[in-house]
Amino acid sequence: MALTQITTQVISSNAATEPKLANDSVGTRQLIDGSVTLDKLAGNSVFTPFTNTSASSGTSNVFFIQGPEAPLSADYVFVNYDGVVQPQQEWVYNSGNDSIQAKDATFAAGITVDITAWY
Repeated sequence: MALTQITTQVISSNAATEPKLANDSVGTRQLIDGSVTLDKLAGNSVFTPFTNTSASSGTSNVFFIQGPEAPLSADYVFVNYDGVVQPQQEWVYNSGNDSIQAKDATFAAGITVDITAWY
C-alpha cells in the first residue's frame, strides 16, 4: 500500500470553531480528528489472514478453508503443499463450500496442505 503524505498548516484558530487549515478538505479534517483511517481515506479495506493446515489422506483432493467466512475470490486464497506455493492453475476455489480442489485427481497421503485466506 502506498502512503500519501498529508501536510497541513494552521492558519488561524478560534476556540469556538475548528482550526482553519491550508489545503483544507473533508478527508484531511477526518484524518486529524481520527474519524477515518488512512485505509478508509484511500478507499482500501484491511484484510485479516486465516490459515488452515491439514494433511492429505490419499482419498480426496478437496481441502476446506474453514475460516470465519468465505474469501471474496480465489485472488485472496494462497495454497502450498509441503511448503511449496501452488499457483492458481493447480487448484480451483469453490466459494459455495469454502474449499479448494487440487487439479490432480490423485493426491498422495501425508502431504501437508496450508491454505491461507484473506478476509
